[in-house]
Amino acid sequence: MRLMSSVCLTTALLVPLLAHLVLGLIRECDVGQQQQSCVQLALCGQFLHYVNEAPKYWPPSVRQEALQQLCDIQQTVNGSKIYYICCDRKEILCGVTRVQLIAYGQPARAYAFPWMALLETSKTDELPCGGSLINDRHVLTAAHCVKTRKIIGVRVGVHDLSADRNCEERIHFPNDDYGSEERPETDADDGDDGGVEYASSCGPPAQRIPVETIVIHPKYSPRSKRNDLAIIRLRYPAVIGYTVIPICLPVTEQLRAFRPSDSFVTGWGLTESGKRSTVLRYAVLPAYSPPDCAMKIKELDRMIVLDEGHLCAGGINKTAHCYGDSGGPLQYVSDSTRFVLQGVVSFGVKTCGTKIAPGVFANVTHFIDWIVQEANIPT
Repeated sequence: MRLMSSVCLTTALLVPLLAHLVLGLIRECDVGQQQQSCVQLALCGQFLHYVNEAPKYWPPSVRQEALQQLCDIQQTVNGSKIYYICCDRKEILCGVTRVQLIAYGQPARAYAFPWMALLETSKTDELPCGGSLINDRHVLTAAHCVKTRKIIGVRVGVHDLSADRNCEERIHFPNDDYGSEERPETDADDGDDGGVEYASSCGPPAQRIPVETIVIHPKYSPRSKRNDLAIIRLRYPAVIGYTVIPICLPVTEQLRAFRPSDSFVTGWGLTESGKRSTVLRYAVLPAYSPPDCAMKIKELDRMIVLDEGHLCAGGINKTAHCYGDSGGPLQYVSDSTRFVLQGVVSFGVKTCGTKIAPGVFANVTHFIDWIVQEANIPT
């Protein structure tokens, strides 16, 4: 009994001591000449490879590097710790996916778009809108999604809404290299890297995180459908891994000026009519010129006048833009093979499945300065 009490006492004293030692190693990042940012460990280059392994199994050099770069420790929604390290901004991961896309309009393979988010209200099972994870604490969505609803939480790491949360077959991702410029191949079931990817949509459990604050664009106008953007700050950081990764933002001059010929819209089909798919879907939408789009939208609704804060895509068939959720992303693949957020689903003039018309999106590039400021995005 005395030995047991001694062990308990030693443990009680040792844990705070170790925590104090780790806290003592926390450093300030060099945000000047070195252009560093304090980010979740899994978002920094090679460290994503070790996200599913305990640090004791990491190579000693990797473990030592992480310890030397430690800059913050935060808690997840379930109370576990997340470690942050100083990372060169050019090494910060965003917009990467381990899954090859397939034909137009098909269900997406599991976790092909790991930045997808769903907004939750106080009503049971109501998932009115989508959004995009832009860093581990912020989700970008449409203002009309949050203006008249009480959004209490955000769900990330979701693919199949009908999947059993207690399913046993989990997706295990191969250990390929994000440092290369080539897009990862995932068609094979087994690889030399020891990883296996299952076709099943049964992956890790979704993360459900309470909302801390919501900021609506100060010039949002429901009537004119302008400035239709909002940023949700999560009470706890999302845990980054292969199923949850932020999308890139057009923060560089090159990305701001880029005009893709085709883009992807993704979602569960959460339209205003309430219809939705249980599995995440995507469609490829061609660009639609602003003058032609303005004319087409005016034919359908004379009250709407488009400006530089809008962009259009689709318009090739009756259902292309139906796959997107209100508040969800319009995205394209950059020259570096990373997905970049181009637009936020705003409205489609109620034409889903009835008329051929382009979808209208909030133009992320036009609002990028406001987004960067509100979400504290490094540039």
